[in-house]
Amino acid sequence: MMTSADVLRVIDLLASVGVDIWLDGGWGVDALLGEQTRPHNDLDIVLKHDDVTRFMKTMKRAGFRPVEVGTSFNFVLADRAGHEVDVHVVDLGSARSDGRGVEVYGPKGQEYEVGSLDRSGAVAGRKVACCAAEFQMRWHSGFELGEKQVQDVMALRARFDLPLPAWFDSNDT
Repeated sequence: MMTSADVLRVIDLLASVGVDIWLDGGWGVDALLGEQTRPHNDLDIVLKHDDVTRFMKTMKRAGFRPVEVGTSFNFVLADRAGHEVDVHVVDLGSARSDGRGVEVYGPKGQEYEVGSLDRSGAVAGRKVACCAAEFQMRWHSGFELGEKQVQDVMALRARFDLPLPAWFDSNDT
């Protein structure tokens, strides 16, 4: 379980070594909303590919170890207390058009849309960097949404007056 105090602890730890992160996923949604709306099992973060080595050394010193390696652009670390950090690597050094004509960062990271990291929110009243609401809505696609993800999409829709994406089956809500 990741509490707001745990989130701020990770942010502060990384900031102390000059590693900037953006909140994504559930905590990113709650940061945009400015309040914690539900419990979170993990903390999704976006990290610049140039910072991966420093990030890994810092997290290792803090007791975190890899528990799941999807790719070099997405992996999960956890400490002995069960705090999980789901890392998404992004390459801000260049941009290109993806297959849909959308400008995305790359190639040394996941395809985050250009401009998707230009927002801020709040965790426990403290300003934090996070992914844009519109991006979060699109990012919650391509897979079957669980109850938590549906809750996130609906909360973003309500707070930011965003239309539901075409893929979202409103009969499930």
